Amino acid sequence: ISWLPSENGVIYLRYATAFRPGGLSPFVKIPPVVVVDDDEEDDATEAGVLLSDSVQSLDFGARFASADGAWKWSGNATLSRWKDLQSDYLLEYGLLGTRNAGEALLFGLGMQGEFSPTPALTLTAGFNWQHSRLERPAAWLAGGHEFPLPVVPPVKASGGVSYRFPIGGWDIKAAARTDFQGRRHLAIDPQINRSSAPYALTSFNLSGRNGPWHVNLGIDNALNSKADTFPYGNSFAIQDAPQYTPVKPRTVRLSLRYDW
Repeated sequence: ISWLPSENGVIYLRYATAFRPGGLSPFVKIPPVVVVDDDEEDDATEAGVLLSDSVQSLDFGARFASADGAWKWSGNATLSRWKDLQSDYLLEYGLLGTRNAGEALLFGLGMQGEFSPTPALTLTAGFNWQHSRLERPAAWLAGGHEFPLPVVPPVKASGGVSYRFPIGGWDIKAAARTDFQGRRHLAIDPQINRSSAPYALTSFNLSGRNGPWHVNLGIDNALNSKADTFPYGNSFAIQDAPQYTPVKPRTVRLSLRYDW
């Protein structure tokens, strides 16, 4: 459902639902069922039922812009309920199995904005906050732990600035941007539920165009952060020693292009 209060604005409400199929799993013992081979009725094995999981989501938001394009703004609020969430867990011999972890609740707020006080200068900023936790954990997760959903940081933010200016016959654009990610967790299973610390990455970019010629110089991770993005690599050794996956180191890119 959407409403256009003006030529440069929209307010909307969206509903979505999705599911993943379940099935039989040799790792799940709750609840047990008996699987019988049609060719050999006496050959029966105990397996477990992996329930299908489903998510229902509401998204309420708005987007507005000024008539002259000097500023743009968008924001939204989301609410989701995830039933019978399928989650990985560590088996005793190092492989990963999947079983239902319970019911999760997710809700959050997000805002993004862009402002150009002059045609040459543009400022951008964005912020997202999200609560994403397992509110009703399954019996195998009992123990008084908190269960944030994997990989989803509670806070994300970004900010940037760009400036255009001419030099000779060249149209030059200089830009800088910083992205911040909050703490993230690896998994719901307490055995492998490690977390990565918050971190921020800064990048710079300088580009120019003169007719068919294009040149670009970029620096990613300009401050050479060594932050850990995901504390997981080898499931066979994850309980024996710390594991780190650092962000991509400082990288300098230079490109030259000619349009025929």
